[in-house]
Amino acid sequence: MLHKYIFDGTRIVLDVNSGAVHVVDQLVWDILDIYPEAEEKLIETFISNYSQEEIKQALSEIDTLVAENLLFTKDAYEAITSLILRRWLRPYVSMQPTTAT
Repeated sequence: MLHKYIFDGTRIVLDVNSGAVHVVDQLVWDILDIYPEAEEKLIETFISNYSQEEIKQALSEIDTLVAENLLFTKDAYEAITSLILRRWLRPYVSMQPTTAT
């Protein structure tokens, strides 16, 4: 899960699951909204504002961060979260709703 912020003109991306914080340029900022589209689709989308080389470089940087588990990191607790929630919520789920009289 990613959170994107702009603070004082600086684009900041937080990968919540890894805790990694990245300062990115406008192109990477925009690509992250539609990543992981096919490279051809990304080039087609951004070619009017950036060169093909710039787009490929940005994609390479994003791919490297993904490979290093610093961007779009999977939630390490996802599997156990549902078990915990089911256990905690079980008493509440079995309760019947009451109607006002």
